[in-house]
Amino acid sequence: MITYEKIADKISSKIINTLDDKSMDREKLSYGLLVFFINITKLIILFIGAYFFNVMPQFLIIIFSFAIMRLSNFGIHLRGSLLCTLVSFISFIGSALICKSFKFNIYLIIISYITFIILTYMYAPADTEGNPLCNTKQRKKFKLQSLCKLLIFFFIALLFNNHMFVSCIILSNLISTITILPITYDLFKLSKNNYELYEEYEP
Repeated sequence: MITYEKIADKISSKIINTLDDKSMDREKLSYGLLVFFINITKLIILFIGAYFFNVMPQFLIIIFSFAIMRLSNFGIHLRGSLLCTLVSFISFIGSALICKSFKFNIYLIIISYITFIILTYMYAPADTEGNPLCNTKQRKKFKLQSLCKLLIFFFIALLFNNHMFVSCIILSNLISTITILPITYDLFKLSKNNYELYEEYEP
């Protein structure tokens, strides 16, 4: 049976064999290719889902807004590509469907962003076992970036008259906030605050 692991191993072996420098770590290269293949497959499935449910504009706004927050919020990485794809499909496509009919009034917008900002201040950035954020200055920098981004999204939500667009960015920010919560880590049995297991370092 052909698997992503076998494909990644074969490609990494061929790449290393064609290079003059044989010191390249085959396992790291293979793992990087594996992650790339999994993410590409997941994106293809999500785009097919968005097209099938006729929510492509909403999906694009949500995924783009989520990516902006993800750069500084970080958050959970689920174990297993199937589970990750399933949760992503439910979160992003489900939110896109909601955005087609649900309208946030001014009070819901304010309450939402007050909640997002408080939770982000408390828990961002949320690291993973594979990427522990071991430097205090970096964690403070990422937290500040996340808070600034949320304030920008908040003002956009207040100023824009397009209710669908506003709903998309709010639900995207909701997904991003959920990914950093300790209860989410506990739900999926993932270790949180991984930086506490390592010594402080200067980048």
